[in-house]
Amino acid sequence: NNRSLPRFSTHEIRLSSASDSGLPFEYDLGWFSKDSGGTIDFVIPTFLPGAFGAPFQSIPGQVRSPRPGYVLNANFAFGLGQSFDSFYGNLKFKLGENTELSGGVAFVKDRVPVRTDLNTTAAIVALPVFLPPPSGCQGISQFLPVSADYGPGYCQSAIAAGVLPVEAFNPTYKKTLYNFSLSHKFTEDLLVYATTGSSFRTGLPALNNAGLPANLLLPEPESAKSYELGVKASFGRQLRINAAVFQLDYENQLTRFEGVSYLSSVPNQGQRTTGVAFYRNINARVRGFELDVAAQPAEGLTLGANLSYTQMKSKGGNVPCNNPAVPLSATNQINFCPSVAGDVLNTTAPFQASVNGGYEKPISGAMDGYFRFNLSYQGNNPNYGNFRTGGAFKPTPAYAIVDLFAGLTGNEGAWDLGFYAKNVFNKQAELARVFTPNTIFPLFAAPSGYD
Repeated sequence: NNRSLPRFSTHEIRLSSASDSGLPFEYDLGWFSKDSGGTIDFVIPTFLPGAFGAPFQSIPGQVRSPRPGYVLNANFAFGLGQSFDSFYGNLKFKLGENTELSGGVAFVKDRVPVRTDLNTTAAIVALPVFLPPPSGCQGISQFLPVSADYGPGYCQSAIAAGVLPVEAFNPTYKKTLYNFSLSHKFTEDLLVYATTGSSFRTGLPALNNAGLPANLLLPEPESAKSYELGVKASFGRQLRINAAVFQLDYENQLTRFEGVSYLSSVPNQGQRTTGVAFYRNINARVRGFELDVAAQPAEGLTLGANLSYTQMKSKGGNVPCNNPAVPLSATNQINFCPSVAGDVLNTTAPFQASVNGGYEKPISGAMDGYFRFNLSYQGNNPNYGNFRTGGAFKPTPAYAIVDLFAGLTGNEGAWDLGFYAKNVFNKQAELARVFTPNTIFPLFAAPSGYD
């Protein structure tokens, strides 16, 4: 729930040349500003031993409502804002009748204030007396010898409420960005272009990952340089082809690391796993191509296709990981592993293609019939959405999905009666696999969530 209503405002002032100014160039000068902020409150429960019945006695699912006293709640207040300013200028030159050169520069300043406020409620933990720690309480003096809820076979201990120091960050980032493009028309139906530019993106805070070390709450901002060569060609009204090759060089690319174990700094919360909002950085290079084709070979018949190949490779570095060989501790709250230069980082299939088409034919003066299809193809990917098992990813083989549509339409689209079948051949493919172990007392506590 929102502690305060989020605020958001933008402002822009721009000065642009008139199209009939008579100048040999066109220009844009301006200032853009964005300001936002707000605070969100939420509660993260941790189910302690005894929450779902007596440890080692209750089978999973037997007790569906946890005992409130055995639930430790972390009350988390997260404040996030942004103050962004950009001063920019662009110039466009006509170099003769068929050549155009354009370029621009922007000076950006981005301030991202973040504040976290965390406290935990009191709770109870119950453990069997016949086992040594950590599964039991044999020989531990701070445990009461008899559990009030589960009898003499169990002991219990009270966990006091806790308040963690407020963590506040107010980083300010400054960056100069550029973009340059050159294009030339060889004929009215053939254009070739080249473009290069840079980009910048502020890192997202690790929302809903309670107890992360302070130095992991905010990743570094991402920057990139891009290069692209392309051609746009048309052959009458029947065929259009666009093609491009590109490269992007990322520095501190923002990358999500879900399901990585870490030792929480929240009292008595122990080991947890990172969620979908946990971002860190990695240096990477992306190379690929795109091909887009649209055709109308006959009256009423349209065909289209889009093919792309994109491969992302690591340029080296260290990233968060699960490494059972290195135990977590107060001085090592999360593990890092090397990302070897040349490792493929794709989370989607490198090669993808889509083909679509349709045929429409008049049936009467007021009604048309149509048939359409979509084909989506995903190429083989050796690490598509999976976590490492035994040092390797589980690959996803290539697959294709076909959708069909047919129907009648009339009165220039005023009504439509259609039938469709999606995934006509009932293709089944595993799209993701995420490891979600119990994060606290794995022998007899419920997991903290599902994925």
